[in-house]
Amino acid sequence: MMIEIDTTRYAKVGRGTALAVLEEAQVKPDKFIAHRNRTFTAQYLRDRNPNIDIGQVEAIDKRVAVLKNPSEMLDKGRYITFQFAMASPEKLGIKVEKPKKKVKETQVQINENVYKLVHGVARNMEQLANFAHNLATTEDKHNHLVLTIEELQSQSKLLQESLKHIVREKKIV
Repeated sequence: MMIEIDTTRYAKVGRGTALAVLEEAQVKPDKFIAHRNRTFTAQYLRDRNPNIDIGQVEAIDKRVAVLKNPSEMLDKGRYITFQFAMASPEKLGIKVEKPKKKVKETQVQINENVYKLVHGVARNMEQLANFAHNLATTEDKHNHLVLTIEELQSQSKLLQESLKHIVREKKIV
């Protein structure tokens, strides 16, 4: 006789989210199955003799509901299994507040703009360098060559400032 599990209290959590919880707890499985009934099975090769700390998994995410603990004696075959689900806080009567917009999201947008700027500057520098090379091969356009090299120097300074900004932002985040 099969025991029926009430899965209505479990949240619909994506496979990636469940795997991320296991990885953060440093118990990445060898095989991972996401079931339609909102439960997950993590399987570990018996040969690896995994040290699966279920307490660590539960500490990482309080929503983890353990359905089957791994047991070397009870599990048959080449895998030791761990089954779990993620409890839905709303179904358990726990009020969940939506997180406010984080500063990091704004910072990511700023960094994307800086990367676009750096990409544009690099493209401009490449075009200027090609133009300077073409001017250098023709002797009668010496003035244009000087102006092109000056522009290349100013683009180089802009690129250096952008790279300093990126390095500074990486240290903050």
